[in-house]
Amino acid sequence: MDDLARFLSSAMLQTLVTTLPIVVIVYVLIRRLIRDFIKGQQRSRYDDAKHEAVLSELRASYEHRIADLNREMVATRDRWEDANHLIITGQRNQRLTPSNNAVDVEGFLKPYGLDPKQIEVDADKIFVLTPFSSDERGVYEAIKSVCTAAGFVVVRGDERRADGDILPQIIEGIISSRIVIANISSRNPNVFFELGIAMALGKPTLLLSDTLSEVPFDVQSRRIIVFKSTDELRERLTTALLQTVRKV
Repeated sequence: MDDLARFLSSAMLQTLVTTLPIVVIVYVLIRRLIRDFIKGQQRSRYDDAKHEAVLSELRASYEHRIADLNREMVATRDRWEDANHLIITGQRNQRLTPSNNAVDVEGFLKPYGLDPKQIEVDADKIFVLTPFSSDERGVYEAIKSVCTAAGFVVVRGDERRADGDILPQIIEGIISSRIVIANISSRNPNVFFELGIAMALGKPTLLLSDTLSEVPFDVQSRRIIVFKSTDELRERLTTALLQTVRKV
């Protein structure tokens, strides 16, 4: 029995001596693979964040340029007609046919994958239409502070990431909100397009602008909250918001 025990012990020791280096090597390789994988994941997240930051900066830069151009192009009726003369000429050749048909909301929303029957209006939600430019951040913060103080949740189109076209997300935000506030100070075409959708859907809307001298003539007939500073904006928006809530 002693000889058998010694033989088994010797065999186990020999096996351990033989396999231990292999186990160590495998362990080291696995640790290295895991470490490299984690580093790769961290690097990927960093690259994604860096890429998103660059795109955000480019978008803000282009929004700023577009805002300056829009202020010049649509400041007066003559300038607006000059910028859109092809559209105006084409429309003059079209026959106007009166129609009593209501807006086909479902037909309009269908291409965007939206069903108005499936979207509930949140009585505590306000959707803000505003350029993504950093120049308008102070105005947005003022709007948000007033609405939040009044007990509303404020949402803007770029606060949630969306894959592909962001427009369906914005339209859904408009439909599901109780009130829509549009900052038209920089004459941003996206804001006006989204504002048109909100009006077509019958949403109560509040228009804000830092001047009336450059407001496009086709919206001058609507009530516009004019402000020279964010403090003045907070004061006037508070009053207008209260009046709108009472009417809704």
